Amino acid sequence: MSLMQIDPGVILWTLIIFVIVVILLRKIAWKPILNMLDAREKNIREAVEKADRVQVEAEKALAEQKELSEKQRQEAAEFMQKAKEDAKRMGDEMVEKARREAQEATERARRQIEEERVKAVESVRTHAVDLALDAAAHLLSKKLDDTTNRVIVSDYIDKLPDNLKQRH
Repeated sequence: MSLMQIDPGVILWTLIIFVIVVILLRKIAWKPILNMLDAREKNIREAVEKADRVQVEAEKALAEQKELSEKQRQEAAEFMQKAKEDAKRMGDEMVEKARREAQEATERARRQIEEERVKAVESVRTHAVDLALDAAAHLLSKKLDDTTNRVIVSDYIDKLPDNLKQRH
């Protein structure tokens, strides 16, 4: 027998063995392999669906985070604007208060100066009357009563500015 010859018996036995192996594989291995492939396909499909859901949820969470971030940014900007306005208002109030206090202090000082001027003029008049009385008493060598002397000298002092104007 040569290797190149066709033997019908070997072909028949090869076909029988092939058919038996196919039937056995179909009954024993084919169903478990197909079941395993179906389960694997199902797992892959579920994993893809789960990944899609996770991606959708992640995109939703990202959108919510962006919205929250924008809202917080706006709130911070509004807070800064309000703080600036409050600071300006407080500054204006402080300036106005300082202006009022300065004006009040100026008015008090003016009133005090006027009061001091009036007191000084009155003091000068009193001293002038006393000096005039002393001088008149000394010159006249007679002493009038004190009340009469004061009236005479006060009249003279009151008329003194007019007398001085007439002389000039």
